Amino acid sequence: MKTKKSQIKKKISKKNPLKNKCVVFDFDQCLMKQHWFSLYKSYNPEEINKVTVKLDDFGLEKDIIKLFRKLKSKKIKIIIASFGKREIIKHVLKLFTSEGFKIIDLKNINGLKKFDIAISTPSDILVPSGDYYYSDGMKVIGDKNPQLDLIKKKLHIKNIKKDMIFFDDSPDNINSALESEYIAYQVKPFSKSQGLQQLKEFFGLDIEIQ
Repeated sequence: MKTKKSQIKKKISKKNPLKNKCVVFDFDQCLMKQHWFSLYKSYNPEEINKVTVKLDDFGLEKDIIKLFRKLKSKKIKIIIASFGKREIIKHVLKLFTSEGFKIIDLKNINGLKKFDIAISTPSDILVPSGDYYYSDGMKVIGDKNPQLDLIKKKLHIKNIKKDMIFFDDSPDNINSALESEYIAYQVKPFSKSQGLQQLKEFFGLDIEIQ
């Protein structure tokens, strides 16, 4: 009798072969101008839900919607990889849910679920001993590489030099990623003058943002 896992693999390989591409953004002071974790880490879920999110909070400001729409149209997955708090990121990304984007936790990707944006935080990652998962808000040993490796695995990225690009404000995260041969750029924040041109060139995006 075939297991559920083998049936899923069969469906992926025959009906929906995975040919994913993705852009990975750090959240605090990269996708966003400010360090949201530092600002709201002590907030409970009810308090977080009362925080107002504006397009001006993003490094790319109002043009973030235009960029995300272009990425979605090209079937390029958008991944947020942060050491911060998942609840804060989910609250901010509600802005994109209203724009028709499907958002999922990275750990819930199974090859068949459709999504546009995925979120990865330390609670996705096992500590090196394998005894337990990190807690959100903790720095992961290995910088962002454990999350990048998980993204690569979950999205079945075959060629990280052609299909995956990473932006972060931390030089440590960027240097570790480069050492592991990921394509990575330091930006603070991701904006018209920092990162946008590299992203456009990497995926050949035809998008005008003034």
